[in-house]
Amino acid sequence: MSASKIMATASGLVLALAAVPLAPLHAQGQISQLSQDSKIIFQMAGSNLMEIRLGQMAQQKGTNTAVKQFGQQMVTDHTNLENQLSALVAKNGTFQPSMGKPNEQEVSRLEKLSGAQFDQQYMTSMIQHHQQDIAFLQGEGSAARSAEARQLVSASLPVLQQHLTLATQVGSQVGASGGVVVATQPGQNPTQYPTQNPPQYPTQNPPVSTQPGQVSTQTQADVSADMPFIRDAASSNLMEIRLGQLAQSKASNQSVKQFGQRMVADHSNLQNQLTSVAASGGQSFTPSMDSRHERQVSRLEGLSGAEFDRAYMSLMIRGHQRDVANFQTQSQSARSSQVRTLAANSLPIMQQHLSLAMQVGGQVGADSTTNYAGGNGGNQGGGRDDVKADAEFIRDVRADNTMHIQLARIALDKAKNKTVREFAQRMLTDHTRLQEEWNAMSARNGLPSGPGMGPKHREKVDQLQKVSGKNFDKAYMTLMIQQHQQVSYWQNEGRNSKSAEVRRLVNSGLPTEEQHLAQAKQIARQLGLDPAEVVRVAHEKNKNNDKNQD
Repeated sequence: MSASKIMATASGLVLALAAVPLAPLHAQGQISQLSQDSKIIFQMAGSNLMEIRLGQMAQQKGTNTAVKQFGQQMVTDHTNLENQLSALVAKNGTFQPSMGKPNEQEVSRLEKLSGAQFDQQYMTSMIQHHQQDIAFLQGEGSAARSAEARQLVSASLPVLQQHLTLATQVGSQVGASGGVVVATQPGQNPTQYPTQNPPQYPTQNPPVSTQPGQVSTQTQADVSADMPFIRDAASSNLMEIRLGQLAQSKASNQSVKQFGQRMVADHSNLQNQLTSVAASGGQSFTPSMDSRHERQVSRLEGLSGAEFDRAYMSLMIRGHQRDVANFQTQSQSARSSQVRTLAANSLPIMQQHLSLAMQVGGQVGADSTTNYAGGNGGNQGGGRDDVKADAEFIRDVRADNTMHIQLARIALDKAKNKTVREFAQRMLTDHTRLQEEWNAMSARNGLPSGPGMGPKHREKVDQLQKVSGKNFDKAYMTLMIQQHQQVSYWQNEGRNSKSAEVRRLVNSGLPTEEQHLAQAKQIARQLGLDPAEVVRVAHEKNKNNDKNQD
């Protein structure tokens, strides 16, 4: 993978705010809830300042181009996000930036290195620190007291996952350690995926109980209403842990073994979070595996070698497709805030599991035809005729990519805000990559190159081209939110598409579109826009247009 393509996956990383002294964090004589989240603030503070300093160092000392570019991306993203969070914390008082002794020691250690040794050690440090940051935020984020801290954690975790993936990709070029290496096709560089040392968790967790009198009646009712999801997710986790253990002993493919190792680590962590959420709602909860999951375990226990590899990875693809759809739904519709937060924070991990499962599954001949969006999975097609049956959807996707590429070029020329320009550059990079993938698939299946954009796409490009000056940034980000709200169209069409090849492209493209939407909303807020209002106005406009057409 080239350095430019590797960098295409980068976006903003979590803002690790400067260290915040407890005493100054107050408002009108009362200690704010934000000050009660000082542990999160302190941890993120030191990490952020270290990332900026090491990123600057990487640009000077790195010998590998991708390492230099990674360092530059870290400086840009962390500086930008630090400005945002500084403004957020300033509303509650003052704070003094501080890196913290452990991070200062890491900077000092790397300052003494140079050349290839620096590249290797810097990327190893980036992998390890991102793994630590993700684990910390997953563990502490759901317990944050302030809305500001919860918002920060919720917005940061998906981006942290992306940067961890990027760090392991760049790290694989320079011999960095800290990730699982997944073999690729002959002649290609291996790609690393992050993992943690899997803790030894039992397959059955002990009962979790709390004293109901310590929990509000409303919280108990909300968590109780979400217990069916918690129980089902817990059962799935127990299956994932057991099958991951089986994969480490039975699999013949090394990547399958490493995938199983990661499943044990990540799903054990998620299991602990689920039991904690149940406890926070005063629920006595003993995780157990239901009969459906027990049958899957029993089936795979009877297999071994290559047969096990195929069956296990096929099950992992199907299971994580369901998980992604389920966690997406619960992140928005769960009754309790605790479950919504857990689902939102876990979703990027599930998406990464799915992406990795499909890659590893491709090596061992796993069935990957079940669609990402959670459809019935019964369509086993995928030939050229199936792709041609999806020609209208393919044409729409390619037109949409073309539109985004042109809009991004306009924004790079006209945008005043640095963050907006950086977002536009990401749009240009990502949609160019997506367009190349869809064009290649179309060419393989004999589809015509297509007319480019449709009238509605051209109308949006023309409208943005007419905007300039101080109004441009808001106009572009408004358009980005409105366009990326159509991610549900991808999901629906992905569910109903005829071709497995089309579904695979939808699978790989959806996480990128979801990240674009999250980042667009974040930048819009910086510009003083209300994303919810932007969406409401767009819906009203669409309703009026439909009425006029009728």
